[in-house]
This record gives sequence, structure tokens and C-alpha cells, in this order.
Amino acid sequence: MEPLNQVMQNQQSQIHVNTSDLPRASVFERAVAFVIDFMLWATVSSLVYKVINTSHTVIYAILSALVFVLYAAILSTGNLKTVGKFLLGIKVIDRKTKQNLTFGQAFLRAIGYIINIFTAFLGFAFVLFSPKRLALEDLLAGTEVVTTRQKTAAEMTLISFLGTVLIIGALYFVYTNLVFNPYKAMKASAEKQLVKVAYLEELHKKHYGVYTTDLLRLALLSGDAVQFQRDMQQYFRPTGFKIGISEDGYYIQGRAKDNADPEKSSMVYFSK
Repeated sequence: MEPLNQVMQNQQSQIHVNTSDLPRASVFERAVAFVIDFMLWATVSSLVYKVINTSHTVIYAILSALVFVLYAAILSTGNLKTVGKFLLGIKVIDRKTKQNLTFGQAFLRAIGYIINIFTAFLGFAFVLFSPKRLALEDLLAGTEVVTTRQKTAAEMTLISFLGTVLIIGALYFVYTNLVFNPYKAMKASAEKQLVKVAYLEELHKKHYGVYTTDLLRLALLSGDAVQFQRDMQQYFRPTGFKIGISEDGYYIQGRAKDNADPEKSSMVYFSK
């Protein structure tokens, strides 16, 4: 009979080899697992927020984010798995030792999740370009994600479909909100245009002693009346623009063209 120590070493060696041989999880598996965990947290967080009905929104958001970090950290430590990873049959391990994570590693990795959330998941996009399928959180914590159970062809087809939809949705969100958002840019441009109108009001006051509600007079003062009117038409809806004056002040308001639906366009405002 083999000594007990030799048996334990053989078992540990076998476990190490088996873990090392596990294939890395696909981008689609990771995406679906993360969304499951994220939606679980967001749903619970929203329900709790409604129940406690707190007015301290910022504090609650910080505490809620901390809860998500602890959830991801605790359930990534040792043999544990988050709900999403359990359902998808994947697991996080140490990239060098191929062993389970310590709580410190798992906590650092969970911080990477929060960075991803507040950067519109740009950190997760690293997976698309990394040969080892490493996301930002993996680079921070020295981890990788592996598949722990074999899946049928039907399962992988469904996971690939859902993962593709989620990735395309994330890329679209990043593109429209961070790279190119004509409506968001339009609101900012409308606000800048109001500042120009305010400057012309001050110019009119300096020359004539009073403020004016006549937009045409302000256009003439701009030095290029045609361009001024083009800018007004480009940035503002035809209805809703108004200038109000008093003896020592004024206000300017308008509805920016920052939404395809005129009724949902933002009101921008400037006053003195």
C-alpha cells in the first residue's frame, strides 16, 4: 500500500493536470455569464431601492456597487462560482498556477468589473483581441476563465447566438454614446449657441442701452446674420425658442434638436 502522503500528492498532481487541461471559455460564454450576474444584481438592487425609498441616491449607488463587488469576489473564491458562471459551466482560475482564486485575487478581479461598467464595458472588449481571451479584470488579477463542463452542440449554438447579440448591443452602445452620438452633440451645441446669443444680448445692451427680444437684431450684431440664422435652425426646434428681458437681465430658452421625437427634445436655458 502506498504511503498516505504519496497518495495525496498523486491526487493533487492529477487535479493540477486536469485543471491545466481545461479549455478557455469562449467570448460568448463569458458575455452571457456576466450579463446573468449583472442583471441579477441590477434587479435585486432596484427592488431594494424601491423598498427603502431613500433620497440618498449617490450613496445607495456606491453601496450597491460594493455589494456587486463582494458578490463577484466571494463567489469567485475557491471552488465557488457566481450564478452566471455556474449556469454556463465556466470558472475563474489563477492564470499561472491553474488553481482556485484567493479572496484577494477575486476581489481585485471584481474591481475590474466595476471599471468595465463605468467605461461602457470597454475593458471586456480586450477579450476580442487577446489570444488568451483575457479581459481587463483578468489582466488586473492574473486570472483566466475556463470551461468546466462539456456542452452539447445545441447549447453552444444558443450561447453563441445570445453572446453575439449581447456583444453587438454593447458595441452599439459604446459607438452611439461614446464615439458618435449626434443627438448628445446637438444638445451641447445648442447650449453653446445660447451662450453666443447671450453675448449678443450684452453687445446690444452696450450699444443701445437695453436688451432685446428681437432675434433678427441680434443676428445683425453677430457680423454674419445668415450664418447665425443657420446655426439657430440647425440646433433648435422651430417652436419653443424664447427670449425674455427685464431692465437689468434676461433669459433665453430653446428646445434642442437632440431627439428624433420633438416632444422629447431637451430644453436648454440661459439666464442673467
